[in-house]
Amino acid sequence: MQTWFPEIWASYVDLHQAYCQRYPHLHLIAPRCPFTAISLNIGPRAVCHRHLDFLNTIAGMCLIFVFGRFSAEQSAHLILFEATVLMEAPHGCIIFLPSAALSHGNIDLLFGETRNVFTLYLPGGLFRFRDHGF
Repeated sequence: MQTWFPEIWASYVDLHQAYCQRYPHLHLIAPRCPFTAISLNIGPRAVCHRHLDFLNTIAGMCLIFVFGRFSAEQSAHLILFEATVLMEAPHGCIIFLPSAALSHGNIDLLFGETRNVFTLYLPGGLFRFRDHGF
């Protein structure tokens, strides 16, 4: 994310540093990872209907890592509704998505397939809390 969205990355790092200074007992998800929240959907059939992650920061990105045993050409496509995009998201794919700004979902899997999703994100309330003096 630092390469493709450097300003968003910098704002996440600044936020993280502010929280770590204010609350030194907080722990990081991983070194150099400015995301503060994780969602792991191990399915085995991780499929989501159209939605917005309205609690995430509106000006940010979430990172979605897709893995499992499925045919990316035939199933599990990611749908970005306002952008009118239907895209393949194969095993091992990493997607950066403004999940609070674009409604998204994915199509169902074929019989016998498995799909899992690991998502990193940053709740928008953390910015508001910091910006109002904690």
